[in-house]
Amino acid sequence: MLIVALKMLARDRAKFLSIVMGVTFAVFLIVEQGCVFTGLMRRSGAIILDTKSVDLWVFDSRVKTVDDLRALKDSDLWRVRDVEGVEWATRWFKGAARAKRLDGRYENVLVIGVDDATMIGAPSAMVEGSVADLVRRDAGIIDVAGSMKIGGVEVGEELTFNDRRAVIVGKSAATRNFQSLPVIHTRYSQAIQWVPTERSTLSAILVKVQPGIDTDVVAARIRDTTGLIAETPEEFRWRTIRYVLKYTGIAINIGTTIALGFIVGAAIAGQTFYSFAVDNLKQFAALKAMGASEGTLAAMILVQACAVAALGYGMGVGLASLVARSAGPNGQLPVYLTPELLLISAGAVFSLCMGAGLVALRKVAKTEPAMVFK
Repeated sequence: MLIVALKMLARDRAKFLSIVMGVTFAVFLIVEQGCVFTGLMRRSGAIILDTKSVDLWVFDSRVKTVDDLRALKDSDLWRVRDVEGVEWATRWFKGAARAKRLDGRYENVLVIGVDDATMIGAPSAMVEGSVADLVRRDAGIIDVAGSMKIGGVEVGEELTFNDRRAVIVGKSAATRNFQSLPVIHTRYSQAIQWVPTERSTLSAILVKVQPGIDTDVVAARIRDTTGLIAETPEEFRWRTIRYVLKYTGIAINIGTTIALGFIVGAAIAGQTFYSFAVDNLKQFAALKAMGASEGTLAAMILVQACAVAALGYGMGVGLASLVARSAGPNGQLPVYLTPELLLISAGAVFSLCMGAGLVALRKVAKTEPAMVFK
């Protein structure tokens, strides 16, 4: 009977393709817009994700996001280092500057200053050059996506920051940030020369906890001792994400698009499934007359719904994946496909098709076997 159900579904090609295309459209919007949402959230904490080997970020208590860092005093660094359980603590700087090429083109960039001695906070993934090259005079490492945005900056090229010379000594695979600004890493002492700063230049303190000591305990000690906030990278990233969700319209705008895709897909699938059931009432009546039970007919309808859901889901995810792949990991379009998003979209589309199938099932359930003789 289940094979018969699939043959009945595929026989009317026009309706079959309409249902599949409607589901595909819904899945594509859900997955593609979901990818954009997760991509934006990931980029909002990109700098935190790219800063490896750090257990705690320490920053001013008024800070809301990684893009809202307030200057700390140099004495704060020594106070943090004195906290029991801290293995080491280093300076970290983040500031905005205007990079100017020799041909006159310019672009706003983010300058990240890492510890001069240890290079903690430097890019962990290099495409060209080496982090060790930062010890050179006026040296900086630019991310690949940022180099293209400025106009194709190459290793060895000179830029100008605040009328000061900078030499690009490498390219990193840094994750693109929320503002899609180029990111240039350099030494802390170099960064504060390139970027006009306030009297205090320390943006945050990066901390490594001693082995065997709980990170939360050390974070609490830092807060109690210094009055500063100490959070793990994941906590700091979620602090940033929560701020973006609360004070921007990203969630509402993308959520509206996803809901629209789901509603349109449900309308198309439901209406077409109902029309399909009406057109095949005599066939279902004949099956009833031959002894098919209500459960058998329900199983046939649900198998048809599952088949449509599987086809539409596969095609929709495929299209969304092509869009994500064409954008690249650091492309202009912020897309990031996660397993959770695939599971959520699968649940949504199968629920959509099951609902459409139930609409058709109600019509079939009311069919009398005698209808086959009319």
